[in-house]
Parts: sequence; structure tokens; C-alpha cells
Amino acid sequence: MTTPTIVIEVREDIERLRPMVTHVAHVDDVFWQVEAIIEQNPALHGDDVFRNWLGYCYTDSIVIGMRRLVDKRRDVASLVRALQKVKTHASDFRRDWFVGMSSEFLRAEAHGWFTEIVGGQHPRLPPERVQEWLDYLTTTAQQVEQFANDHVAHVALHAIGAPPTFRDVRSALVAAFRTLQWLIRLTSGAVLMTVVPVIPSNWLQPLRVAWLADQVAPAYEHLDDLVKTDQTAPL
Repeated sequence: MTTPTIVIEVREDIERLRPMVTHVAHVDDVFWQVEAIIEQNPALHGDDVFRNWLGYCYTDSIVIGMRRLVDKRRDVASLVRALQKVKTHASDFRRDWFVGMSSEFLRAEAHGWFTEIVGGQHPRLPPERVQEWLDYLTTTAQQVEQFANDHVAHVALHAIGAPPTFRDVRSALVAAFRTLQWLIRLTSGAVLMTVVPVIPSNWLQPLRVAWLADQVAPAYEHLDDLVKTDQTAPL
């Protein structure tokens, strides 16, 4: 059975979006592992310069990543745009096509999978089902997106709403992952079990050794030095 054109297009969007979701999930996973290490070690408590720096880096990376994933502009790839495409062409996502993707001995199960994906015994994907996912994603990510617009991507003269909590940010990440899961199931029948990449190296090794011990911190190129030697600014 011929694969609908819109399915091919959304699959291409997924290929662009999956690394983006994986990236923010990776940033999230590493940050919270390091945070847990700091929390359990009293020797690392006290001066919070390093911990605050980690928090700022995490926040900026995550909220900008989420802003990209829920971008509504027509000239970008985002989870929101992918859902909007699916909704516009919902009738092309047919049960007979979906079941036909599976081998013959799995087609009974495939009927059940399609029923679960589209939310009922429908021959085609109802647009209302896609709208449910759009509402879920945009509502969950709204506060994070607004914070990114007001404080990270731009400096708003009149900021809207309260800053999100860490829990709000992680809830938005969960919504992004679950939306990606659904899109993958809808377009290929595959199941994405985790979005957090497995790191093959022993990346925690640098945290098991003293970074400075008793030696003096090494010299580095200070930003003030670059300012003093800059010859490109107007005189």
C-alpha cells in the first residue's frame, strides 16, 4: 500500500526533531545527575557560584530548546508544526494503511495499536485527536516558552507571567517526549521507549578526582584582556 505523502513529510520532520529532543533530554539528565552528586556531598555545599552557574546553563539550554520544539512559525520544523500538518491531513492517516505496514501475523495487534493511537475505533485519525496533543503540548510548555521569549531569547520590556520552576521545565520536556513518541507511533508504528541517550563512556570519571587539589588555579584568557586588546570597536 502506498504511503501517503504527508506521512513521508512528517517522518522527515521527526528525523529533524528527534535529535533536538534527545539533546535537551541529555542536558537534563546530566544536570540532574550532577545536582544529585552535589546535594549528597556536604563538602560541596557553601559557596554556590558553581552550582548557580550550572543552573543558569541548564535553564538557558532547556528553555531555548523547548522554545524551538514548540515554535509555531511556518518556516521551521517543530513538534507543533508537525502536529498541525498531521491535523490538516488527518484523513490521510487511515487504519487500513497503518495495519498494512505490519506483517500479516501482526495485523490483529496493529488494529489495536491504531485504535490506541487515534483514541477509538476510527477508520481514520480524527482531527480532534491531534488537537488534544496540540493542547497538551502547548499548554504544558506555555510558561517555559514565555520565559524563553521574555528573558532568554529576548529582553522583554514587559515580561509576562512568573518564571517556571524546575518542575515546570521538566514537565514540558515530558510533554515534548510523549508528543514525539505519539508521532513516531502514528507514522511508523514504532515505539520510542526512551529519549535519554545512553552515554557509552565513563563520563562521571572527571567528577571522581580533585580538579585543583592544593595547586593554584591555572591562568586563562580573561575576558577583560580581550576587551583591552580589541582593535575592532569604533574609536
